Amino acid sequence: MADGIGGKKGDLIYFEIATTLVCACGNAQGQGLNGLSWPRIKAGYSALQELYGTSISHINEMALIAFRAADFDYAAIAFNEIGDNWDKAVWHTLDSFYDSRDQAAIPHIQNSLAAATENVKTPEGQLFSYALGAEMDRRYHQPFVDCVKATPGYTQPSIGLLVELTKEGAVRDVLFSGADAPSACIRPLLEKAILPTPPKADYWVMIQMDVNR
Repeated sequence: MADGIGGKKGDLIYFEIATTLVCACGNAQGQGLNGLSWPRIKAGYSALQELYGTSISHINEMALIAFRAADFDYAAIAFNEIGDNWDKAVWHTLDSFYDSRDQAAIPHIQNSLAAATENVKTPEGQLFSYALGAEMDRRYHQPFVDCVKATPGYTQPSIGLLVELTKEGAVRDVLFSGADAPSACIRPLLEKAILPTPPKADYWVMIQMDVNR
C-alpha cells in the first residue's frame, strides 16, 4: 500500500506499518524488523516530522525500531531524547525500556569515544580541543557547579563529556562518563548551545569540566 501511494505520504504509511509490526517482545536486540527496510522506516519518520511533527510516543517507537535494527547510534540518540519519558504502549515494561537503552548505549559510547580519540590526534583537533575547553569553562563552569550542588550524590571533582557537534558548532549529542553525573541538569544547558566551529561536521570531542565547589 505504501508503495502504491508513493512520495512522503507513502513513506509515512510505511513507518506506521513498522510501528505495528515491530514490538518489544522480550529483549530482541538486533533480531530484525520482520522483513521491513530500516532506511525506508527512517524516511517515513522523517516524512512524519516534516508533515505533522513528532511526539514522545513516536520517538519511543523509533528508539525501539532502531534497537531492533541494531542501529545503536541512532537508538542511543533517540533514548537521549526520551530521557525518562518512556511509553508503556511501546515498551510494555520499564525493565524492557531500561535493558534496551543500556544495551544500545554501549556500542554508541565506544564508537563516539573512538571518534573523539582520533580527532584529538590531529593538529587541528588539538587546537580545537583547547579552544573548546576554554570556551566551555568560560560559559559553563558555574552552571555545572550549580548542577553538582543540586546533586548530592555526585562527589567527583570533574565531569567527563563526549560531545558531538555539527559543522556549525551546534550540539547534536552529549554522553556522560558516569551514571551518577547530573545529566538531567546539564543536558538542557548544552542542547541549544552553539559552540566554536569544529574542524569538520559530525565531530566528536572529549571535554573534562572541573566542578570543584
